[in-house]
Amino acid sequence: MNDTKPNKSCRTRSSPDLPWSVAIAAIALVLWAPAARADDFGATLPDDLSHSVCFDFPLDSRPNFTVAYYLYWGYNNVIEATNYTPAWDPTCTSETDVVFRLDMNIRYAGYTTCRSANPAGYCRSYLVGINPYNTTSRHDMISLGCHEVGHTIGLSDGPSNEPHGWYTDCMATDYTPSETLNQHHINHANSRRLQGTAKP
Repeated sequence: MNDTKPNKSCRTRSSPDLPWSVAIAAIALVLWAPAARADDFGATLPDDLSHSVCFDFPLDSRPNFTVAYYLYWGYNNVIEATNYTPAWDPTCTSETDVVFRLDMNIRYAGYTTCRSANPAGYCRSYLVGINPYNTTSRHDMISLGCHEVGHTIGLSDGPSNEPHGWYTDCMATDYTPSETLNQHHINHANSRRLQGTAKP
């Protein structure tokens, strides 16, 4: 025979003895909390899964060649991890997907912008401006290449301490020690099955 008497609220013995106002507040927080969502794609998505690259600056000097080498390393880290197809384009045409250009007038390390879009609004060619003097190491340059090429496949960026852990890779705005994409961003990039003809 069980001689344990229920308390006044008729809760079982294992229930915490919380005031009703605290319990109601906790339930309200759960019910009214915003739903979790994946980080958004960037504003302009690429037109297809082919992702050619070129360097719109001379490679005949050792400093320029070194910059290009590390930027290509970052590019390759993104493309090899995703469903995109790499291609080298030595001529930098209007159809080249990623055009790296040195831009010594910017105060930051790099930027990405769409040079031309197709009629559906998808980007045919991205310009990636780089100021190598605003990086401090080989690692910074590879991470920068990864970061900017990540934008060219539609990834957004954010702080590495973002609570969902989305930016624990080269897409972090504070340039964490990463030269690659994390699995979240790889999955995010690969979730686009058909590009240039339909919205993702």
